[in-house]
Amino acid sequence: MSSFPIKTVNAWILLSEDDPAGTTYPDSNSAYQALITNKTYLSMDMIFLCFGEIVQASTLPDANMYPYPGAYTLVIQSANHVDSTTGNTYTNQQYMKFVIDEANSQNSNIKIAITLDFGNSGAINQIFDGLSGDEITTAADQFAANLLFYMQGSGLIGFDIDWEPSLSSETTTSNFIAFITAIGTLFQKQATKYYLTMSPSEAGNLDPSTVNSYVDFLNLQLYGGANPNDFPNINQNLFAYGAKFECDFSNGQSNQTGKQTAQEAFNDNLNNYKYAIMTNWRINSSNFQYEQSQQAALFAMVLNGNL
Repeated sequence: MSSFPIKTVNAWILLSEDDPAGTTYPDSNSAYQALITNKTYLSMDMIFLCFGEIVQASTLPDANMYPYPGAYTLVIQSANHVDSTTGNTYTNQQYMKFVIDEANSQNSNIKIAITLDFGNSGAINQIFDGLSGDEITTAADQFAANLLFYMQGSGLIGFDIDWEPSLSSETTTSNFIAFITAIGTLFQKQATKYYLTMSPSEAGNLDPSTVNSYVDFLNLQLYGGANPNDFPNINQNLFAYGAKFECDFSNGQSNQTGKQTAQEAFNDNLNNYKYAIMTNWRINSSNFQYEQSQQAALFAMVLNGNL
């Protein structure tokens, strides 16, 4: 179970995007520098860095460093960030390190996780392709070992799964059980607390018993239609409130507001759910100043409120 404070406020960051367009991490007017100047890292307990992807360790330059070079592992998605003025280029791996270093510098208690991308439908199934019996357990255990190696080398303390289509709809329940069991078992053996979380928009192919045994909490994407009633037999103490301060551009929404305000999210949680954990998508879109101000407001409300 989670060793978080009783009340917790978290946030996602999409590393592959640069806002305003054409800026890169070091630019004084970038969303990432605003996180520093606005001291937004002080207004969250955990950051979820998006997105990770599952690849074969053998395809990586440092493959021989992994416990199982022939097995799968998780890495941050590949992306290049090009400064339109200087031409300087940065990778997503560099961005991840920048964020981790700055976040830890500003908030020594912050916890940093990486979120598995929902868009790669075969991300989990590929680990077990063509395997059966004990081979499935071995493959899951090897992935878990490689995952932990990557996390330890990157300064990550948590692994989150963005459980929505197509990942949720195409991952088989049996593969889900093997995957989560291996990771959860390994995490629970560590002297340092490692967090295994999920961020579901739906319950497709989840196994409640496995979730209850190994998952620390679930960020329900309530802004995207997730309903607690869709997750029967899962321990409701694991539920967390998924808020959204990003603009809903698909509905022609103004760039001055988000899908929710901090007050709306807090009131909705207080009146309808009373979950001790709240997580916001996200704090670095084109409307980052609004998102970061609402993150700070939500943090203060939860800290001083009655959730």
